[in-house]
Amino acid sequence: MLIEEQIAERRLRARKESFKIESQSRAVFGDYQVFSPASKRLYRVALRGVGLFDNYCACPDYAVNTLGTCKHIEAVLLHARSRFGRKLDHARYQREHTTIRIESSKM
Repeated sequence: MLIEEQIAERRLRARKESFKIESQSRAVFGDYQVFSPASKRLYRVALRGVGLFDNYCACPDYAVNTLGTCKHIEAVLLHARSRFGRKLDHARYQREHTTIRIESSKM
């Protein structure tokens, strides 16, 4: 029950807060930039599907909450649903190119 409550809380915050959402492509799925008025920060959201754990957000909450979503992902899903309607539920993500991310750690 606690997990469902935490997800519901993030969905509610996505509806209540005024995010500025900018798509990086014309496709249903792709990368979005989300400006959060609460933190005054810009986050990258990779929208790949409508389910939990389908997507990614660069925010600190997503990195630690183990829920598979955050308020930024939920806001992008709301935005995409208003823009694309039912197409969102039937579309499938198609990878256009391979991405490699290299991180260095300083020990």
